[in-house]
Amino acid sequence: MRSTYNGKQPFRVQDSVIEPTIPSSRAGTSALNQYLAVLNRQAWLILLVTGVTIAIAAALTLRKDPVYRATMTMGISQSTAPGQPGVFGDTELMQTATSMLHSQIVAGRVISALNLNTTPTRFLRRLHSSFAPGSPVLNISFDSGSKRSAAAVLTEVGTVFDQRVEELYGDTASSTSPNQNNALPVVDAKVFDHPVTASKPISPRPVRTLAFAGVLGLAFGIALAFLREGLDERIRSRADAEEWLGAPVIATLPRRLRGGKRATVVQARAANPALIASVEVLRANLLYAQPLELGRSLLVTSPMPSEGKSLVAANLAYALATSGEDVVCVDVDLRRPSLHRYFGLDRDVNGVSEVFMGRADLEDSLREISVTEAVSRSAVDGPQLVAHGQAATQIGVESSDGRLRVLTAGARTGPSRDPGTIVNGDRIQDIIDQLRSETDFVVFDGPPLFVAEAFPLAIKADRVLIVARQGRTTREKARSAQSTLSGLGVTNASVVLTDAAAIDDYRYR
Repeated sequence: MRSTYNGKQPFRVQDSVIEPTIPSSRAGTSALNQYLAVLNRQAWLILLVTGVTIAIAAALTLRKDPVYRATMTMGISQSTAPGQPGVFGDTELMQTATSMLHSQIVAGRVISALNLNTTPTRFLRRLHSSFAPGSPVLNISFDSGSKRSAAAVLTEVGTVFDQRVEELYGDTASSTSPNQNNALPVVDAKVFDHPVTASKPISPRPVRTLAFAGVLGLAFGIALAFLREGLDERIRSRADAEEWLGAPVIATLPRRLRGGKRATVVQARAANPALIASVEVLRANLLYAQPLELGRSLLVTSPMPSEGKSLVAANLAYALATSGEDVVCVDVDLRRPSLHRYFGLDRDVNGVSEVFMGRADLEDSLREISVTEAVSRSAVDGPQLVAHGQAATQIGVESSDGRLRVLTAGARTGPSRDPGTIVNGDRIQDIIDQLRSETDFVVFDGPPLFVAEAFPLAIKADRVLIVARQGRTTREKARSAQSTLSGLGVTNASVVLTDAAAIDDYRYR
């Protein structure tokens, strides 16, 4: 390991990787940044859960009938004989009165008197009462779907309750005992405030309900987001890629590459300056970070299919050529070849299959690719460096000193011909030795690491670039790729992360 830092330059060179240094003052915010990153990645889930919760609450609120509440107060007192001063605020007396109010007898009489279509049990569920300790006032309320009906029912409740109290504890109660000292106490119930119905329904309350649903949905969405993130086994960051693949990340390629899935290298570079900047970082790491130890033959592979390895191989070869290097890019993924598409070439011509099987000469099978660049001028932005082929007003053409040739996969081998028998260690070593003596760099677009023909390529190549796709490559596949390379004795591996956040777009102005 080699590390240098003089206090002024904002970069360090470590493990052959050029990367920006992170001030120690920012270390304390790493945990917060991780939480924010999770919320950012799972924002769609949080918004979805919150929206669904609010929608369900709104639907239930709209379907619910309004409920109006009527209230009144009654005073409860007792005396030992008629005409004597009463006792107010006795807790036992208030509890007895409350039990009487909520009796089946009172409910049945009110239902019968008003001819209500309900049962005493259901009626009592809508009848509420309360009293404060030491107070003789009994607060009574009744809920109904009709504002007028609520007050009428509560008025009848007061009447029936007064009659029931009179029956049990009225003036006649004292005459039941011949001894005045043993007379039952007289209980009196009087209405203080007559029934009044609130102007607005107590239920539903849309604003409060939707606000509560929003907070509940947001909390549930955040909890679900962290749960989903914890169960997610895909690479989500540079740190995940380095830990699971056991190799440093030397470049990241932006997501959503403009130019279309079938775009060539030139078309993609012209449409997406961030792609050019990202590949330049990769090229710089290969050329300037301990160049004598890196070698000149590179295998670009991946843990799984569709990670973007062919994209990386094609753009890396093009970038090396534009910087003045003599490069040969070889498609050795005979099962799913796609390198020819990035250079706009026909696949069914002499390629790797024919060369390795001795049916064609290597030098004759190489296809020359133009790597010239055009300098354009924009009326607004001024001069900019752009890739050849971009729609722009050209003011001059500069020919690169580099050279790029491509060896496609060749004709389809067919089911009777196993690619593993075509790509073997001896043939790989022969082509590396031949091209190394004639070129600066040999870039192999190889198969994924779970395919057998990737093994001799990984062993014979000077360096292995593992292309992992953020948000797709799983921990299991990444660990499997690391184990495969470790078992093959490969120690010179690096990682290129695709579908990552784009770096800043720098242009010459």
